[in-house]
Amino acid sequence: MAGFDRALLHGRCTLGMALREVLAGCLDYNADRIIGISTRFAAPFFPGETLRVNIWREAHGLAFSADVVERNVSVLSHGLIELYG
Repeated sequence: MAGFDRALLHGRCTLGMALREVLAGCLDYNADRIIGISTRFAAPFFPGETLRVNIWREAHGLAFSADVVERNVSVLSHGLIELYG
């Protein structure tokens, strides 16, 4: 439990959920253009919560963040997906 009152979802799983939305919404499920991915794990995400992924274009790729709707807190911040071309 690591000091939490309930089980939390592993950060890499949360990142995977966010990246799936980026792939679906912006890259037509084609990961071949991805050079690199970085993000900050800002807060825990608990199973059963609603994850809202925000995506916008930047000069070198796609920026993203992910928020928990119920708690109005960012769980992933400063996300960047670097792309070829």
